Amino acid sequence: MRKKISKNGTSATITLSPDELRVLGVQIGDSVSLVEEVDGLHILKVSPAEDMTWDEKMKILKGLSTKK
Repeated sequence: MRKKISKNGTSATITLSPDELRVLGVQIGDSVSLVEEVDGLHILKVSPAEDMTWDEKMKILKGLSTKK
């Protein structure tokens, strides 16, 4: 897929279609990781847990341990 790089303030952006987002398994607002490989740059979905603070993770774990 050929994409054009646009300017957004001082940043550069690449627009993805709904189908491309679906293939990546992401939605608007999700985090992705850009990984440099020998054959180019890869876009990878980031687990929501990777964006959570330690306290947020512990709150979820405590909630699971109190359920019966």
